[in-house]
Amino acid sequence: MNIKRTSRGHARSDHAHLNRHYYFARQEYERAVDEVGFQPGWSVLDAGCGIGSYHHAISRSIGVDGSILALDLAEENIRFTNCLATSAARNTIVRSLVGKINQIPIKTGAFDCIWTANVLQYLTAEGFSEAIEEFKRVLRRGGTLAIKEADTSLYQIDPIDPFLISRLQEARRKYSAPEELLGPWSGTSISRRLREKGINPIKRKGQLVERWAPLDQSSLNHIEDMILYFSSLSEQLPISTTDRDKWRDICNHRHKILSDPDLCTREFFVITIAVL
Repeated sequence: MNIKRTSRGHARSDHAHLNRHYYFARQEYERAVDEVGFQPGWSVLDAGCGIGSYHHAISRSIGVDGSILALDLAEENIRFTNCLATSAARNTIVRSLVGKINQIPIKTGAFDCIWTANVLQYLTAEGFSEAIEEFKRVLRRGGTLAIKEADTSLYQIDPIDPFLISRLQEARRKYSAPEELLGPWSGTSISRRLREKGINPIKRKGQLVERWAPLDQSSLNHIEDMILYFSSLSEQLPISTTDRDKWRDICNHRHKILSDPDLCTREFFVITIAVL
């Protein structure tokens, strides 16, 4: 499996994966949106919008007087966002813009809320600081910052040995260390990182996404994609030969796993909310 990347080099941010993953965890993701407390008439920046998956849920709360600005670095993601905007914006104005979240080409104090989902993980600690300063600039005083990030340290696909997955995740963290990226395991650390920037979160809530067999085909497709992704990582990361052979065997016999009557998958993310 070739790991797909956006035109800007971000892995697992292509439209197919984003769409498949959103619908797999839609119930929990929309519950996270509800935690923010979006209000009618709010102006919202979706910073690193991907394909705009969350716009429909946000628009239900901000209504006809609200607006969403979708900002993403990848032009192809903005094109998909524009395609989805018609259905998502039946009650809300949605505009889109190609750009960086640490250099937002918008005036100061323009937004009531910034929503950013699975984006800050691609930044270094320095990049995180730059993004937070830019968020503070474009938010109005008293505006809401809502950050959703994954914590993949808790990821499981049973009957795969959870420690096999953990060792792969640890190798992945070490591989990312030279670049000092926050990484997709950073969800639980966001609150602490905000405090270091002088921002006190008002809410931190973890969400478990748990699915058991029997599963619909869409969910099975997502789980198969994750197995293929982990197997691909195992060929690239410095892990033991024993573990690499185990991942090859899992990949070759993945359909046995997917048909297991006790198949279970768990993933975890954290929503962190602050008022600036």
